[in-house]
Parts: sequence; C-alpha cells; structure tokens
Amino acid sequence: MADEKGFTLWFTGLSGAGKTTISRLLEGHLRERGSKLEILDGDVVRENLSKGLGFSKEDRDTNIRRIAFVADLLSRNGVPVITAAISPYAEIRAEARETMGERFIEVFVKASVDTWCVRPVRGARQPRGRLRHRRRNGRGVGAEADRVPGAARPDPGGCGYRLGRAVGRGGGPLPGQTPA
Repeated sequence: MADEKGFTLWFTGLSGAGKTTISRLLEGHLRERGSKLEILDGDVVRENLSKGLGFSKEDRDTNIRRIAFVADLLSRNGVPVITAAISPYAEIRAEARETMGERFIEVFVKASVDTWCVRPVRGARQPRGRLRHRRRNGRGVGAEADRVPGAARPDPGGCGYRLGRAVGRGGGPLPGQTPA
C-alpha cells in the first residue's frame, strides 16, 4: 500500500470472542495488498511486555496502556496496527482513543454464547465445557464479563463503516454496515 497511513484497529471483546482470529484474517488480507502492519495480541504482549502482571483492574489497565503506547508509536509513524485484547474498561480505551485521535478505530467483537461455548480456550483442545454446563443448569453465563467488575460494552455503531474505510474499501461500509 503506497503512502500507507498509520491507524490502529482496536479489537475488544470477551475472551474467545474471535479477536485474534479476525485480526489474523484481516492481516492476511492487508498483507496481500502490500501492507506492512503489526499485530499486538493481548496474550503475546502480556507474555513479553507485561510479564508478571496479574488480572486485577490495575494490572489490566497497565497492560492495555502498554498496548496503546506501542500502537500509538507505530501508527503515528505510518504503520497500521491491529490490536486484539479484551480491554474491558471503557476509560482505558478512551485514553487510547484520546491519544491516537482519528487513527483509533474501536471494534467490539461479539460472539453468541452458543458460539463461545464450542470454541476452545486458546492453547487447549477442549471447548469451554464448564460454561456449557453452567448454562444448561441455569446458573448464568459465567463469561469474562461476570468476572470483570465495571466492564463496559462499547456501542459498536459505525465501527464496520470505519473499519471498511481503514482497510481501503473505497471509503464505503463493510457489507451490512451503515455510516455512523
């Protein structure tokens, strides 16, 4: 992609929603078009840049701030960035949005509970059977949102349109999307 402009596609959503899968598919599409981009996967960043952090609100915030710092550094220097991290707290995503401005495109990845149940946990071969069991027994979903107090779900309105613009579909929306 000649004269490529930097941007950050910030995929957020529950664990197992498909953030990394979508990121990798999009990466292949963009690389076929000649794009040089970077993916900042939450698990990879946690292992390499945030080793030793736990899952308290403070540690989660620190991890997301680190991802945002690297994404900002790359995107302001013309490198497209795709992030795939749970990033459950709206105020930390707002910090990233404020720092990157128009280069920040948030995409909430949502999977139905039925889809989520049959997906394996990363690195495991078995699906989330415990969740399926809890759901069958009427004890609630028990997903990441239940374990993260104060986790806000973003309004996805317009994200497909902005995503389509970012990846160069002639400025138009992705199929089924309308401009916000």
